[in-house]
Amino acid sequence: MRYIILKIILIAASVLTVICLGFGVLQHDLLFVGIGILLAFMTGLIYLQSRQMHNNPFLK
Repeated sequence: MRYIILKIILIAASVLTVICLGFGVLQHDLLFVGIGILLAFMTGLIYLQSRQMHNNPFLK
């Protein structure tokens, strides 16, 4: 169950990253580009966490 929730959050963060970066570049707004970069970093951390949870042999 936790793995599915992490995947949903990962997809939502990925979509928000693309939207923020696209909007920031389109409007030449560094605030949205900065938020997009932070969301990309968060997406990477969530991906690493989901891989760690999925490969944990003691979880089952």
